[in-house]
Amino acid sequence: MLPSAVPTLLVASNLGNPRGGTEFGPAVLQSLQFSEWLNQEHIQLHVVESLEYLAKSFDANRATEFFEDHYACMPELLFSAIQHGVPFLVMGGDHSCAVGSWSGVVDALPVPEEFGLIWVDAHLDSHTFETTHSGNLHGMPLAMLLGQGNRRLKAIYPGKCRLKPANVLVIGARSYEDEERALLERLGVRWIESEYLLNLENATEWLNNEVLAHFSHCQYVGMSIDLDALDPAIAPAVATPASSGLSDTLLLALVDIVRSRLPFIGLEIAEFSPRKELEGKTEAVIFNILKHCFKL
Repeated sequence: MLPSAVPTLLVASNLGNPRGGTEFGPAVLQSLQFSEWLNQEHIQLHVVESLEYLAKSFDANRATEFFEDHYACMPELLFSAIQHGVPFLVMGGDHSCAVGSWSGVVDALPVPEEFGLIWVDAHLDSHTFETTHSGNLHGMPLAMLLGQGNRRLKAIYPGKCRLKPANVLVIGARSYEDEERALLERLGVRWIESEYLLNLENATEWLNNEVLAHFSHCQYVGMSIDLDALDPAIAPAVATPASSGLSDTLLLALVDIVRSRLPFIGLEIAEFSPRKELEGKTEAVIFNILKHCFKL
């Protein structure tokens, strides 16, 4: 691959969401229009692997296979990113893909405790099989990455290491259940609700200070973006929209902060559902995220 090319993994996943649609999300990066947009900005993607996993309801064997295959791809992506100085990209799929992405990263790093993750999402994604209201696996990835859940949930986790709760920051949350909130509060995970950011006079400056302080001790930082963190008027093509979301201006400002001021190693984008697209709005957001993250 070229030194400036972005090591990329496509994860066409829909693991247990009966509404479906997210499995078509990664294909956007390979469309002619999107390729032309990237070429205009001199951004090149090097697709290392393309995975596909579908299930209308939870299937333990299918989930285990998916997470293990995804997990196995991450060391190559990570080391390529570090070697060439260009963060990697994972394009999902439903947000359960985060389990494979970040378990693979923390296990591949020399000191897993020095890794930090920014989780940008309208939801806390911190249910377990004991607390879930829907039974959907894409509502559980953060809990899994934090080592939570009973034997049934832990059995499908592919990695050895878990995320350190103090090294996780959730941004944009506004739609969650009491059980998720209680779990994250018990673990000491910090989150910033979208309503709080929307009411700040200078949200970008405040967020800059908070993010830099939170990850000041981390040697590596990744970002996992569920597109439903954005307001549906900005990004309508998501699997589980929630009103009163972040603006694209604030999200892009966050990407700029992370890319330029933190030891940033990788980006994940999840939950794009092309069937719900309106006038190319969500695709434009995805493109702008990539431009802010990967343009040299």
